[in-house]
Amino acid sequence: MSDSSSAASNTLKGPVRHGRNLSFGAKGSIHDDDTAKEIGFRGGTVAGDIHLDQFAPLLIDAFGPNWFETGSLSLHFKHATTDNEPVIAFVERPTATSRPDSSLPGDALSSYDSPRLPSAA
Repeated sequence: MSDSSSAASNTLKGPVRHGRNLSFGAKGSIHDDDTAKEIGFRGGTVAGDIHLDQFAPLLIDAFGPNWFETGSLSLHFKHATTDNEPVIAFVERPTATSRPDSSLPGDALSSYDSPRLPSAA
């Protein structure tokens, strides 16, 4: 269940989470502090999939439990997060005029219906 929502904005907000960089020992990768800093990151990055579990409770609130069977999610990260950095997930509830496959405001796109593209080849 979501941490809070606003009826006026239809925005669901998850709790603050602190993602851990579980791949910090992968030398030569963007998860390694030294390599990440060499290419312009603030430090070793937290893997994107670590953040995915933040969205499931919000998507269930927005689309119902069947989202697991016929829903989809696509994420675009604006900034890489570093170890133990606080992050919050937001999901916009669909409105009566929104289509199930319409994109939601922000950087996460989700739908509830048959996905247009397969998730794997």
